[in-house]
Amino acid sequence: MSKALANIDYYLGDYGKTIRIATQSKEWVIMLKEEIEELFNGNLQSVDLCKMPHINCSDSISSLDLIKVKENPKSRFFFGLIPKQRVILEQEHGKNIFRWLQNVEEIETLLALIDSLICAKNPGHQYLVDDGYYTIELSYNED
Repeated sequence: MSKALANIDYYLGDYGKTIRIATQSKEWVIMLKEEIEELFNGNLQSVDLCKMPHINCSDSISSLDLIKVKENPKSRFFFGLIPKQRVILEQEHGKNIFRWLQNVEEIETLLALIDSLICAKNPGHQYLVDDGYYTIELSYNED
């Protein structure tokens, strides 16, 4: 088994329900961006971040599936969600499975946020989603 370059954890933090993706590796952040670009370009319909190479997902999360959707989740009820909600938690056999829904415009924003970490000279983080229900944070080179 190869060494993990990034960790994903789910916990109740200061800002509520939080999924934190943490890495010290710029190469892994670039790999994440490339996967999301494939989604943006239509080559993929979903990416399970827990199945990416060199990732360690904690016991509290078995899947973080970023799904490209056609509808704008803000515009109307969608997948049984209230309009603003982007992340759904499902439980299957006692495991937490997260579905993270993003449309093309939101994926474009994700790519810009990730790009800012790649170009940064200092440690930092970006909140990829903060929908009032779940926060997804990408932390690069922080303790």
